Amino acid sequence: MVEILHNALKEILESPEWKEFMETNGFGMAYLPPEEFAKFLENDYKAVGELLKAAGYTS
Repeated sequence: MVEILHNALKEILESPEWKEFMETNGFGMAYLPPEEFAKFLENDYKAVGELLKAAGYTS
């Protein structure tokens, strides 16, 4: 399932229509393969958790 989604999203991200849409609307693009994206999410989750704890929103 991961491979199917990965291939479909990669195809979309590489399409001229998507690139034009992103550029026209001022959005940046970053692509990460599944393993790297999982690591990114893990690190981001930890960082946001630390920020929320430091701000007193969680314990």
